[in-house]
Amino acid sequence: MNASPDTPILNITSPNTGTPRETATVVVDTPIGPLTLVASDRGLRAVMWPDEELGRVRLDATDAAAAGTPAEAILQTASEQLGQYFDGERATFDVPLDPVGTDFQQTAWAALRTIPYGETISYGEQAARLGDRRKARA
Repeated sequence: MNASPDTPILNITSPNTGTPRETATVVVDTPIGPLTLVASDRGLRAVMWPDEELGRVRLDATDAAAAGTPAEAILQTASEQLGQYFDGERATFDVPLDPVGTDFQQTAWAALRTIPYGETISYGEQAARLGDRRKARA
């Protein structure tokens, strides 16, 4: 599984400030269709389906100053690990992550990362793990 040769890694401009970003994307062909990977220098920001709009992923101007692994290297690692996953050779990922969201979103995403490979939970169970079954509606 490789990045599409027609889709180069791109620098993205922050929609709020117009300033250059240290965020990059690459489109990867997979058995479930093309996926767009978005990464900052800190880690993988998002994996997006073909019909999603890039605006779903917040690109905060403060993120551009982050030191760390270059976004291109993170995208390469993520692409390789996705390929291994789809080939049945990988059940866990060790790509650094850099999700941008509210405190609630960060907590919810952290809880999702605790679900073991091959298991599922309901929205209600996820909400219970967050401490409030009513959060299933959030």
